[in-house]
Amino acid sequence: MFSSNLSSGLNGKGKAMKKKLTRNRFIMGSYQYGHYPISEFLDMAAKLHFHQVELYAAEPQISLFSADSRRLETIRRMAEERGLDIFAITPEQINYPVNIAAEEDDLRGRSVAYYCRGVDAAEILGAGRMLVTAGCGYFSHSREDAFRRSADSLRTICAYAKRKKVQIILEAVTPMSSNVVNSPADQKRMIAEMPEGSMVGMLDIGSMDFMHQSLADYLKSGVMGHVHFHDSHPAVHMVPGDGELPLEDYLQAIEDSGYTGFYSFEFNDGRYRSNPFTSDERAVQWLNQHGIQ
Repeated sequence: MFSSNLSSGLNGKGKAMKKKLTRNRFIMGSYQYGHYPISEFLDMAAKLHFHQVELYAAEPQISLFSADSRRLETIRRMAEERGLDIFAITPEQINYPVNIAAEEDDLRGRSVAYYCRGVDAAEILGAGRMLVTAGCGYFSHSREDAFRRSADSLRTICAYAKRKKVQIILEAVTPMSSNVVNSPADQKRMIAEMPEGSMVGMLDIGSMDFMHQSLADYLKSGVMGHVHFHDSHPAVHMVPGDGELPLEDYLQAIEDSGYTGFYSFEFNDGRYRSNPFTSDERAVQWLNQHGIQ
């Protein structure tokens, strides 16, 4: 079962939000569209009247290993022709050989270069943000040493991104993926070591619930600059209504905290990949049912 960990202000499942929240605060993500041309993702975003998209940067759509400026400029133009802005890119960083906390100098150096290519891609695409994770150390070795290596890498990336006017968004991930940044406290500690204004933290609702963390801790951290919005149970990244989370309660608490940022859809569970279009259609239906228009 879910662990909402909210102290007050719950609406009850299925009720409309008390505080007005509009559709233009929601962003369509491309995470489940990996088996479709990027043009079909952009067509769907326009059809559903989104204004912004978040792009998952991986093969076959955008590879930071191979995409050149011509390819990136074409994607930006495709988005603009459909009235879409690219809010952020999220480079693939779990499955690829990328690890900015690695003990091996050559792997760590290549990984920093990979993220810097991501910054270049974000600049060409007109995206003002890039999402990153902190890498991972060997589980049998010092976590603190891994944190220090990650911080050194991220300082280089953030300094480069700041010159390019691209903000870095740091995600806390589960202990299965990383032993470096797993909580809002870890995010806050890492951000404090970066060039001023170069990095913000974010909330991934499914990961928060999976780790039995408190939404209140994210809200009071003072570093939350973005939200990945989805349902959970039995999977982590599900369409709203497919899982068991009290999403309207979460939204109400986030809005009541004074958050004015954006919410990106992230529906990357395998069940959505054969027909990703219906997942976004049903997500928009969920928003409409909760008075978010």
